[in-house]
Amino acid sequence: MRTTVLLLASLSLAACASAGNVPDERLTDTFSGTVNGVIVLPQQAGGIPCSELTVYATAVGDQAKSPSRLGRPSIHDGSSRCSYQIDNLPPQPVEVHIEPAAGMACRDGSSLSFGSTGSAPFTVNAHESVTRDFRAQCGASS
Repeated sequence: MRTTVLLLASLSLAACASAGNVPDERLTDTFSGTVNGVIVLPQQAGGIPCSELTVYATAVGDQAKSPSRLGRPSIHDGSSRCSYQIDNLPPQPVEVHIEPAAGMACRDGSSLSFGSTGSAPFTVNAHESVTRDFRAQCGASS
């Protein structure tokens, strides 16, 4: 009897000890890369609310007419700038895009676009964060 109880107790302890090493399957299908940064708005555009901008990431080489958007974006108002974050990015080359709402233009009527010095595609590895800042540019009227 004592041997049986001792055997069962040993098996229970072994099962509990190995249970901590089993990965949570709910987490294996999620991605943990993040890109964040600041979008500096032009002074001449005056009063552009950040909610009028669309921020998204796409896979590099996605030649579809409407490429798949990756991750979970969010954008927040600041003083003449917006901050953004796109999380849940997969570990593959991506590009970040900033688009103004349809019809949005600079105060002088020229087109509004956004550029970054680090505009080359990049890869965000698991549990890694990358920063990409953008600056609004007012171009020639079209």
